[in-house]
Amino acid sequence: MSIYRRADGRWVGSLDLGRNVNGKRQRHVVYGQLRREVVAKLEEARSRLAADEPVRDARTTVASFVNDWLEKALPASPRRPTTQATYAALARTHLTPAPFGALPLDRLRPSDIEALLLAKRDAGLAEWTVRAVYTVVRQALDTAVRDGLIRRNPAAAVKRPTVKRSEARYLTPEEAGRLLEVAKGDRLYPLLVLLRIPPNRGGIDYKESHAGEAEEVRR
Repeated sequence: MSIYRRADGRWVGSLDLGRNVNGKRQRHVVYGQLRREVVAKLEEARSRLAADEPVRDARTTVASFVNDWLEKALPASPRRPTTQATYAALARTHLTPAPFGALPLDRLRPSDIEALLLAKRDAGLAEWTVRAVYTVVRQALDTAVRDGLIRRNPAAAVKRPTVKRSEARYLTPEEAGRLLEVAKGDRLYPLLVLLRIPPNRGGIDYKESHAGEAEEVRR
């Protein structure tokens, strides 16, 4: 590791990374206005190397990485073809277009993921779709971490979007009665009579209230 000051006053630091497979010497070079800035950058690089992590995050755009993920990692995954097709459609529609797709992969932050999800929600996307977008971007970035392109997955620090669940609605006695009246003559009518219609808010059990009809069906 070496540090020196250039004629223009800027500090330069160099870290020897050894030789690549072709025998060429590799170095990690950093710059800074102050010497301590350069020292800090070199120490971070050494820490990454010790942890078997990339010395620097990949300098590529999100769109470029996602397209590569769609061509290689996603098809090689154990996910079902229908799931892969859904992930691919979501990625092409919501992750690769600018402005999100134009962001540098090495500068992607949790706040960028949150901004993406907020924009999708404000655009009127359903809550389930927004959650699906989050799932896809997180899994894609998991691959980036695995392949050594980035040190951490910024999506992992973002809370998964919630989906509001609505309470189940039961038929009122009047609605259930109309249903049975309309269903007479339909092939499903015996099934509606024999099966217990979920207790409604009036507490009437239509299996009992139509016991005579049910007995007729059994015969």
